[in-house]
Amino acid sequence: MNYPLGPSCFREPVLQRPIILRLTTPILACLAVLWAGAGNALHGQSAESDLADILTSWSQGNQPALTRGEAEAVYRDVVETISQQVVKTRELPLKHAVETRLMSDPEVVGWVETQREKLIGDEDEALADGLASKALGVIPEDTDVLLLMRMRTVPPIAGFYDPESKFLSVLTKTDPLSPFGQQVLAHEITHALQDQHFDLNAMVYETDGLNADTKLARRAVVEGDAELSENEWQEAFGRSMAMAGGGRSALAESSLPADMWLAPEFRTFKASAPPSMGVTSYFPYSAGLEFMAHLKQENFPFWRMLPFRVPPQSTEQILHPEKYYPRMEAPRPVSAPSWPEGRHGLTERYRDTWGEWGIRLTLSLPGEVNQALLPEAMRGNSAAFRGAAGWGGDEMMLAHDEKREAWVLAWATVWDSEDDAAEFLEMLERRFRSLSAFEKLWSAGRPMPADGETAVWSGEGRTLRLRRAGDAVDVWMATDPVYFDALEQ
Repeated sequence: MNYPLGPSCFREPVLQRPIILRLTTPILACLAVLWAGAGNALHGQSAESDLADILTSWSQGNQPALTRGEAEAVYRDVVETISQQVVKTRELPLKHAVETRLMSDPEVVGWVETQREKLIGDEDEALADGLASKALGVIPEDTDVLLLMRMRTVPPIAGFYDPESKFLSVLTKTDPLSPFGQQVLAHEITHALQDQHFDLNAMVYETDGLNADTKLARRAVVEGDAELSENEWQEAFGRSMAMAGGGRSALAESSLPADMWLAPEFRTFKASAPPSMGVTSYFPYSAGLEFMAHLKQENFPFWRMLPFRVPPQSTEQILHPEKYYPRMEAPRPVSAPSWPEGRHGLTERYRDTWGEWGIRLTLSLPGEVNQALLPEAMRGNSAAFRGAAGWGGDEMMLAHDEKREAWVLAWATVWDSEDDAAEFLEMLERRFRSLSAFEKLWSAGRPMPADGETAVWSGEGRTLRLRRAGDAVDVWMATDPVYFDALEQ
């Protein structure tokens, strides 16, 4: 899988509670560089060599050169030092010390197993979401959604903070004495500070009643703030770390393969996950950092606290911070049709909002997906960006009969202007014409509907109905056009 903004980060694959992960692929030439003050001699040798020995031994299951207690004592000292530094740069006091755990791969695997049910979430909802994504061409039709869902629970590669149990961990092979390990710690300690002051469970996880787009926007605040805090710590205290453009942190490239620190399960995940899932995984970090950096640059009152107290309501506000502050542009309410219970043997399985980010991915051609997170200055005249801009609100409904592989999808969208609605429709046609599943639908060459008109295309096993009315566009799809009758009642 390819990722935008260079190969340095393979981040959280949209995990369910309770973890905030930092999944990063380190391509380091600087692992041997120690943070000043952490290089005290242990057993008459350098901290670097002893810690490298114990980390290597743990990863190979051998007897470590240090006792577990000695290694954890060093780890706690590093965490305490970086915690005090992050408190200064993030300008938030610690209400209490952060519990830390130094964990090896086997230990993380065991911990994940105890959390697997919470991490996987609702399989039926994921299957319905996957079916909607397949219908729109966001992911390939042969994607094994449940496999990808379960792959999300493999151990994190670098470190994590658990807001439910209130502890953070950096994996032993990350090496908390290395510059990269300290960078990970600064990020995760920021999550601990956020949790102590703003309650991350309430902010991100205990969000029943919120749609997926709003949840993603909230996660972007949490991760964007941690990314900004990590960069601020690095500027003030970090050593021997390169900085990428736009304020992003980056790791110096070497000849080492990008996957060298990824567990085999993660290599499988990367190889099998669609590109759209990869860029969505990175969205909270990249777009969130851009959002927080914009608030900082504009120096809005209480800019660091405001997004936690009054969270953004949509990914549109993350992508366009001026629609969050100083004038919040709230999403417009819109409802997709309800499916009559039991009609044609179908059951409503899914109802959610895709938002500007989801629509941007939907409109992206396969070769354009990895451009979805490009900074504004690099976007150019992107059709997907233009087609998703001006989003006002949306809701999608899907009814399904799994046994017969029969389904119907109804997607209601509203836009800021009639021109925005027309451009969305134009870019949607461009996307659909690129999909093999829609080839036969366009053979008649029927034009797209004008304002107030409805157009219907039918092909083998699929029917598409598009209607535009002013600033609203409705998209219906079904395996059988008879299902549209039930939506119109």
